Amino acid sequence: MQPTRVLTAEHRRIEQALVVLSAIVAQLRRGPPPAAVDVETLLGFLRVYADVYHHQLEERMLTEALSQVGLPERSGPVAAMLAQHLEARCLIDLAGVALVRLAAEPGVAAELADVLQSYQRLLVHHIRYEEQVLYPFAERLLPSLAAGLLSEAFARRDEQHAVEVESQLAKLAALRRRYVE
Repeated sequence: MQPTRVLTAEHRRIEQALVVLSAIVAQLRRGPPPAAVDVETLLGFLRVYADVYHHQLEERMLTEALSQVGLPERSGPVAAMLAQHLEARCLIDLAGVALVRLAAEPGVAAELADVLQSYQRLLVHHIRYEEQVLYPFAERLLPSLAAGLLSEAFARRDEQHAVEVESQLAKLAALRRRYVE
């Protein structure tokens, strides 16, 4: 299997989180705010699954494989991906700070909604960028042997983190039931 297919499948899970995020943003705007524990759970999913599990796989393994075939990290599609990952981390950190402030300052709900909505817009754009630009580059540039080795590395990562990923996906499913379904 092409390693980009694994990453694309992970995007579909991240998009499920973005649906929940959209519902939480709507509730923040209309009030009363959602339970802080639910927002923290969603931020936890985005930190663990989207960033640590998915983005860092791209940054460590895919970027390394692409640099070995001549695609630079400091310019072009890889640099754009890395910049978007950094921006996403910053927005999640800002959301975490706003969430802590929300308990003492109810007026922060609009600020938290704005940050979350910025994150959502970024990720929608980011996913589209990777699937339409970066992944096609990778599929063209990576020889079949490198793609095979990358797929094996992805499979090892999946085995190592299976319990944690299942836990995160179960939490996301509970949030979907609460806010979307």
